[in-house]
Amino acid sequence: MMRFIPMGRWVTLGIPPVRSPPVPPPTVSSPPVPTPHSPSSHSPTRRIRDNSLPTPRFLPSPVNVTFTKGEEAILQCSIENLGARVVVWRKASEPNPLTIGLVPYIENPRLSVTHDKSRSHWKLHIKNVKPRHAGVYECQISSKSNLIKLIMLRVNDSPSQIKPSIQISGTEVVDVGQPIKLQCNVTGGSKSLQALDWFKDGDKMTPNFANKISISKFEVTGTNTFTSYLEIEHSKIEDSGTYLCRNTDVEVARMYVSVLNTQSINKKRGGSAKENTNSKSNRAPARLDFSTNIRFLLTALLIALSRVVWGS
Repeated sequence: MMRFIPMGRWVTLGIPPVRSPPVPPPTVSSPPVPTPHSPSSHSPTRRIRDNSLPTPRFLPSPVNVTFTKGEEAILQCSIENLGARVVVWRKASEPNPLTIGLVPYIENPRLSVTHDKSRSHWKLHIKNVKPRHAGVYECQISSKSNLIKLIMLRVNDSPSQIKPSIQISGTEVVDVGQPIKLQCNVTGGSKSLQALDWFKDGDKMTPNFANKISISKFEVTGTNTFTSYLEIEHSKIEDSGTYLCRNTDVEVARMYVSVLNTQSINKKRGGSAKENTNSKSNRAPARLDFSTNIRFLLTALLIALSRVVWGS
């Protein structure tokens, strides 16, 4: 119903005004805030932790062992910073491994592996060993790097055939200041660690703290193998010479070690280069004088010829 109201306005009566529904404000989703307790697998922190893992390395242990037929052969492999990696034992001449970790790859009652966590020792046990078991064995660390240690096993038919065997290995050539490290292995010889002695150029060596010389000896448990380590932390020129390892059975092994003074060699090379340069510079004026004399003689000869021609 419409009604006219003065002052020129139209008004609608009886009809309520229509209101539009309110428009909700747009929602903005904020990015999740990472918490320190739940790091992402792609976070830099995790990468740093993975890259900072220490690299495994082999510790000194005998690399030559000898046993008699029927004994229990024990091959020891000492490893530092193994972490979650696995130790694999295998014979170098065979394609398949013998053990993986503490589990035999192929069921064999003769074979077993023990692990001494306190000393990081992994030992391969071969019960009732036979001559056919002799050979080179590998202690391998499962990693991207090819980390393998070789151990030689010898098996004698009877105790009467056991002869003392002694071998020496280590650094043969070093620069001044670098360490000299030598290892002596004795199998089938004396039963006393005190029997192992080190000599240099005929003189017996003893540990010397002042000169940074250390000598260590130990026996592999359950074997007739003894090992001694000689280390000179900071080598000198006078440390060059013949090093000898001996036991009471008069079995000896020798190795000559050379200590090089590379700095003096470089100085000599630099001096010789200077001498060559000086000699060349000294010879240059001689060549110059010779060429000047030739020119002078040629000029005099031409003048003499011209006088003869004009005089005639």
